[in-house]
Amino acid sequence: MIYESEPWRRDLIGDVALIERWSAAKISERQMFLLEKKLFLTAFVVRKLYEARKIPDRVIAREIGVKSFATKSIPTWFGCGDIEKHFTLDVSLPTKIPNRDLFNIIIHSYVLVFDVGKGSRITGFYVASDRTKKKRLLRVSLHKYMRLCRDIAAARQKRFHWELLPDGREAITVT
Repeated sequence: MIYESEPWRRDLIGDVALIERWSAAKISERQMFLLEKKLFLTAFVVRKLYEARKIPDRVIAREIGVKSFATKSIPTWFGCGDIEKHFTLDVSLPTKIPNRDLFNIIIHSYVLVFDVGKGSRITGFYVASDRTKKKRLLRVSLHKYMRLCRDIAAARQKRFHWELLPDGREAITVT
């Protein structure tokens, strides 16, 4: 449980700044590993903030625009980085997914490949989780992802309502 969210928010902003700097420069193999790690950690921090009810429900429930690619063949552990073989990269479908789902897909990523553009700059990433790999691969703009993390770090809860329901379940609303 996260009781004090400010240190987590500060670290989230710092990690996003680092992702931004490294994605704009020619990147080494070591930095690529660290960038992948930071991407995973930012998703994990956001999920922990949400689970601790430190983010308004409306913010985490919003949707982010991504590109979706159908699965041609289910990637295996040995070939999960060979996305051209397993997904239809020539045909993308613009789609939106809830922010909450994106963070879970990153945390449970089975496929995670950076999209490297001109000048060896990272412009986005391809991701599929252990559950979604059978259906689709997502391409997420790194710019959109960083903006989303910054928005979440800045979002504060104003009202918290907790209620114990007659069947023993909890009803929690954060606005």
